[in-house]
Amino acid sequence: LNGTTVQDARGDFTYENSRLDFSNTLAINPKEPLYIVGSVPFKLPFATVEPASDQISLDIDVKNEGLAVLNVFTDQVAWVDGQGEAKVQVRGTLANPIAVGRVQVNNATIQATALPDPLTNVDGTALFEQDRIRVQSLTGDFSKGKVAANGVIPLKQPFTEADPDYGTPLDIKLDKIALKLKNLYEGGVDGQILVTGAALSPVIGGEIRLSKGKVSLTEPPANNAAQAGESQNQAFNVRFNDLKLALGDGVVLESQPLLRFVAIGDIMLNGDIDNLQPQGLISLKSGQVNLFTTQFTLERGYAQTAEFVPGRGLDPELNVRLIALVPEVTNRRQPLVLAPSEILDVPAPASS
Repeated sequence: LNGTTVQDARGDFTYENSRLDFSNTLAINPKEPLYIVGSVPFKLPFATVEPASDQISLDIDVKNEGLAVLNVFTDQVAWVDGQGEAKVQVRGTLANPIAVGRVQVNNATIQATALPDPLTNVDGTALFEQDRIRVQSLTGDFSKGKVAANGVIPLKQPFTEADPDYGTPLDIKLDKIALKLKNLYEGGVDGQILVTGAALSPVIGGEIRLSKGKVSLTEPPANNAAQAGESQNQAFNVRFNDLKLALGDGVVLESQPLLRFVAIGDIMLNGDIDNLQPQGLISLKSGQVNLFTTQFTLERGYAQTAEFVPGRGLDPELNVRLIALVPEVTNRRQPLVLAPSEILDVPAPASS
């Protein structure tokens, strides 16, 4: 179970025809019983047989260390340690799961694959209400800052405008985060993220303020996570919908070793993580462009800009005026007019 050892196990745990079947009782230890009953379709990466049915029937009652057993059902979020309790009944299908129950955690550590660092000191309560998850409160520490969340997100199918929870999306507040996303951004982050869509296909909007950071204009490598033959529980896609990125003090745009600009302004981000489509006009306050052996700098007094246009990805259109210092010529300049006593020193032609 993703590295977790289950001790004092009782009952049956079988995998056959791309289904996990649990029966009777499993126990971590006598003081913290772990109960799992039912079955769920689960195709392993090396399996060739498709599940005969996508029906889910699962009853889960776990506590503290036993919460690690939930890691077997998803690769996106992993329980590391802490205190907590989960009592959840899951029915329906993979396309339309129905869950009822409650999860409560205290001083927990949780690792999400989409984040470079784990969430620590996590306290909170979430309710499973049929087709949705209601986060009553969630607080934690992340990358030297604070995270707080509340709101509602559907399990699989996005809410319609007629749904009473349409206007209460999952609201995540970020306070003094020091974020490091390889090939994307490294620096300070504050703001508010609104998560719509669904738990397995989130759509991220809101506003994020960047400060004292570095934005890479190099296209990130393609994400090869979703390939043929992978298990169904790994189908997870993050999409951005008008996520406002406010570039504040000390934010640098760079594409090493070609260019580096100090920038300020706003960018609207759309697309998915493998096909980012930023849009916006950024003012460039200072910086330089390196072309071969010559370094050009931005001319003062000119409105230098970088415009991100949908369809061009992280390759902005630059409107800049550059200046460079011309290296001093070592040869002595010959006078245009000679005095009567002067003789023009002309090199003798090479002998043939």
